[in-house]
Amino acid sequence: MTQNKSGTDQKGQVAFLGIDLSKKSFQLHGVDAKGHVVIKKKLTSQSILAL
Repeated sequence: MTQNKSGTDQKGQVAFLGIDLSKKSFQLHGVDAKGHVVIKKKLTSQSILAL
């Protein structure tokens, strides 16, 4: 799987996105309509606030 800078691959668009929330970080897991992983990324609360 080849990922670009945003953490996504080239398979398709996100059909389902799961977000795991905790006090210090967020885990994103997105799959396309066929169940292939499209995005898998860990973000800190500080990086979200910087946006």
